[in-house]
Amino acid sequence: MAEKTEVEDFQAFGKLVRQRRQTLGLSQEALASDALGNPDRKSFVSAIENNRLKTITPSTAQKLSGALGLSVEDVPASLRWPLSDSPSPIEARLRALEAQQAAQAPAINDKAIARFLNRHMAAVLDRSMSDIFRDRLIAGLEVLRVWTGAPFSLQSLMTCYALSMLYLVAAGLLSFFQGDITIGSIRPFYSKFWIGTGVSPFLPYASVTLLLLAMVFCIRLVRPLSERQTAAHLAGVALIAGISCGLADYIGTQTMIAAALFSVPCVAAISTLRPRRAAFYGAAGGVAFGLMAAISSGLTDDGFIGFLRSLSEGFIIGGLVGGSAGLLSSLIAGSMPHLRAGQLAASGGGIGFGALISLAGIVIANQFSAITDGMIGLFALSWLALPLANAALDYLSLGVSHSIGLHVAQSGARLPGIALFMLLDLVLAIIFMVLTVVLIGLALQALDRGLGVDMQSANFLTQSAADPWGRGLWLTTMALTTVLWTLLHFGFVVAPLAAGALTRVTVERFAVKRLEQSNSDDRFDATINTLVTMRFLVFYGTWVALAASPVLLLAAVPQIMRPILSLGAVLALRLM
Repeated sequence: MAEKTEVEDFQAFGKLVRQRRQTLGLSQEALASDALGNPDRKSFVSAIENNRLKTITPSTAQKLSGALGLSVEDVPASLRWPLSDSPSPIEARLRALEAQQAAQAPAINDKAIARFLNRHMAAVLDRSMSDIFRDRLIAGLEVLRVWTGAPFSLQSLMTCYALSMLYLVAAGLLSFFQGDITIGSIRPFYSKFWIGTGVSPFLPYASVTLLLLAMVFCIRLVRPLSERQTAAHLAGVALIAGISCGLADYIGTQTMIAAALFSVPCVAAISTLRPRRAAFYGAAGGVAFGLMAAISSGLTDDGFIGFLRSLSEGFIIGGLVGGSAGLLSSLIAGSMPHLRAGQLAASGGGIGFGALISLAGIVIANQFSAITDGMIGLFALSWLALPLANAALDYLSLGVSHSIGLHVAQSGARLPGIALFMLLDLVLAIIFMVLTVVLIGLALQALDRGLGVDMQSANFLTQSAADPWGRGLWLTTMALTTVLWTLLHFGFVVAPLAAGALTRVTVERFAVKRLEQSNSDDRFDATINTLVTMRFLVFYGTWVALAASPVLLLAAVPQIMRPILSLGAVLALRLM
């Protein structure tokens, strides 16, 4: 039908061109010249007039109509050309198609965006916060295992013994601010400053500052050094520690403890040397800062005999402890697969065996020197009784907590299982604190019977249990340090895993359900994005709250330590 209409329009247009040309008196040659710009195209005009062309374009119709003075309304409809402000038919068709697609675009884009966002949220929710943290946690536990040793291994035991010496330093600093502590006839942290003498108040703080400075230098020794560098560093540590201990002794503090304690990190450094060298440098360093403290102690005594006594004490204690610990630490370090990680363990072993040998030497030296029974008891208390009691429970706490944490992380336990392990960890922490009190009591009793030094351990335990945050603060601190590994594993293993499981139950599960509904409706729910953001807040907030809960509980109910110390004291007294 459309083709028939076009043919009729061509015939009508040919008749219109002939009539208009004849009316104007134009020849076909003249019209071809005016309309088409070439008089030779008169045959083309003749073909239009005689209807011999199969098609005529609107452009040709426009050219001929312009020369004949015809308007667009005069020509048939199919040959009309577009006006200057009107689009061409093709352009009009494209515009119509564009308008149609524009009308449908919002619906198409909304669905596409919804599907994209839903896929993105599905990828985010594919791994829960618990799964994300678990991978990092297992890696962190492996790093801890390298540095402290495998659970219940010799390396972990020696590490705990070395750290227990630092616990003793912490207890001494705490006692520095609390006041004098007496265990029978032994006064480990006695100072005239605490009993109101005229000593300048700046001297104790200056002594503590120098001791901390010496500790910084000691820590720097725990790295691979050449033999010459090791000797130079040990000399500097010995000088600083000796001056500090001498200053502390001037104000009345028992400085042999402090002087001996600084051989711990020194031994960690010299354990990388050969056994003979390690023993030599250990003895030289021990004698150096032992004599520095002893000389100052002798200068404050009355008479030349007191001065000689201090020299003999410094020489025997420093030489025996440094030499024995250096030799044995070197032998232990030689069997460590990772030397740097095993240096702390080597120092622990060296200090432990070195202390036993040194104590035997001091006991023998007591027969022909001025070393007192009080000094022997003080040495045994600070190097053997308290560190061994702490190290034994630290060893159990580290092994149990590490095993529980690794099991929870690798097994992928759910919230009920994690809650059970959390309760088990806290119960074991309380048991370890009770056992610490028991072991300390038994260690004091052993010193009383073995060395004949009056420790009055029964009175010390009874008074400490009655006033845990007063007269018993020292024992409370020692008991709390035992659960350090438990608290660390609780705060960085069990607590975040519990927070992740709780986040999965409360937030992530609800977000997954909303996502499934959105996929079925082919739309995006903005609530899902809110829930994904909330899961970070819930996870970290719950983690912090759970990790801080034991400390907050202890701060809110400090008297909770009384039944723990009392139970430990009762058990210790029954076993004595």
